[in-house]
Amino acid sequence: MNELTPNLSPGGDRNASRQRRTSRRRPLEATVQVIEPQAGRGVTINVSDGGMRVAVDCPLAPNETCLMVVRELGRPEQLVRGRVAWSIDHAGDGCIAGLQRLGLH
Repeated sequence: MNELTPNLSPGGDRNASRQRRTSRRRPLEATVQVIEPQAGRGVTINVSDGGMRVAVDCPLAPNETCLMVVRELGRPEQLVRGRVAWSIDHAGDGCIAGLQRLGLH
């Protein structure tokens, strides 16, 4: 998954916003195991050069840093660190969140 979502250069939200506007999103069928900030499981919805959208069974709050394992069929699992850019809570049923990729752990 490294080639799908390379590290972003530091620069704050303005660069992240620009990255979202210029990066093409593509579907990715993978499972996600959230390790930090709390345990959870889910799936990816799509990825871009700067991050990914996930649906998970635990709450994730904007600006939290997450550590997760991403498993795509036929590929080695990846340990990924990301910052929650946005999150939509689904009333006790987890959330959908956009993660800005911060790199590998």
